[in-house]
Amino acid sequence: MIIGGNVFPHRRIHKATWVSPDHRTENQIDHICIGRKFRRSMQDVRVQRGADSVSDHHLVLAIMKMKLKKREVKRSTRTQYSVDFLKDRLTTETFRLTVRNKYEALQDLLDEGNNMDIDTQWQQIKEMWTSTCSEVLGKKEYQQKDCISADTLNKVQVRKEKKGAINNSRTRAAKATAQEEYTEANRTVKNSIKADKANFI
Repeated sequence: MIIGGNVFPHRRIHKATWVSPDHRTENQIDHICIGRKFRRSMQDVRVQRGADSVSDHHLVLAIMKMKLKKREVKRSTRTQYSVDFLKDRLTTETFRLTVRNKYEALQDLLDEGNNMDIDTQWQQIKEMWTSTCSEVLGKKEYQQKDCISADTLNKVQVRKEKKGAINNSRTRAAKATAQEEYTEANRTVKNSIKADKANFI
């Protein structure tokens, strides 16, 4: 394994990955490790100080240059229908009546002496069911709920600005003040997310 953090020349603020609890000392204790075989794929390693991760560690970012294999993803062709509508009595009766009418028409075809093989019969029955589901029930539609409110997103943005104030502060007193404001903003964000989660469930 090769440690990639020390290889690339950067300023100290782009190398320090950990901040001590007193918010004064910064050290490089987090590194990127890569196999010796892929050492030439690594383009750059540096610290992303603006990442709002609510941690005393900064985000270590590595830029890699690699070729990925093309992989074919097989997608399912199955259609899902809104079977929840069958809980309604009127819809259930309509569905049963439609299936019964189509099945009787198919049975009449078979009684007339049409010699259909088993595959053709199966395709006819399958078409009967799918057309009935499509007509009566319709395709299933997914409605995604918003699990985080707009107010919480605004508070997250405020917290991100407080994080930027910590990184841009030039004196220790300013950094301590910015850290206190960030801690309070983080507490507000967590409480808001808990409230959104309770409303979402």
